[in-house]
Amino acid sequence: MRQYCSVCKAHYDMSVVSESAEDGVVWLKCPNCQGILPHMPEDSTDEAGADAPASEVDPLAELDVENALPYDPRSEYQVDDVIHHRGWNDFGVVIDKQELAGRRRVILVRFVESGEVQLIERAEG
Repeated sequence: MRQYCSVCKAHYDMSVVSESAEDGVVWLKCPNCQGILPHMPEDSTDEAGADAPASEVDPLAELDVENALPYDPRSEYQVDDVIHHRGWNDFGVVIDKQELAGRRRVILVRFVESGEVQLIERAEG
């Protein structure tokens, strides 16, 4: 499936990692960064970007990197938490939390270098 990777900032043909008939979520793997992300139909990606209001206050302006929490997909985070993704060596701030079908949870993080990325939260493993 063709999908935009928000980490790589490019479109790729991605392989399906898992697919559930129960909740309809399709998880894809980026061939470049090897990241796992949910399939987002092209129309919803474009609309979300076009309709999203520009934030008046940049949450990255004054990141408290000294107290950043290390990102771990098994952990739980709150909006405005500053996290450090060790794999990317990038800092970001949690700007939203979402619950997906199948009791999956993700956080939307705005990173300094990687931009906005959805990350898994409280994954059972």
